[in-house]
Amino acid sequence: MTVNHVHRCFNSCLSTAERKGMLTSNPMTRIEQLPSAGESDHGLALDEPDLKTLVDGFKPSPTMYAPVAVDAATGVRRNELLASAGSTSIQSKRPSGSSEL
Repeated sequence: MTVNHVHRCFNSCLSTAERKGMLTSNPMTRIEQLPSAGESDHGLALDEPDLKTLVDGFKPSPTMYAPVAVDAATGVRRNELLASAGSTSIQSKRPSGSSEL
């Protein structure tokens, strides 16, 4: 979720409240400037020593180490990683002989 997305949703809610008479004015109209779509932390990456420190910090956790290590090694996005982990656990729970959906 981006700052612009939050702004649009919140502005929409407050505009509806203003239209229905629940507010006398929408305070979102007084916002001077929103960050542009290009201003975000996307594309920033850890350098190699920091990445190693991060991954090593998860070694004691049996449930989190593998996803963090795979993400660090491959660079997959969060939802791709979660989908991959979910499909593995679903397939392991599927009874033998059942067909694919």
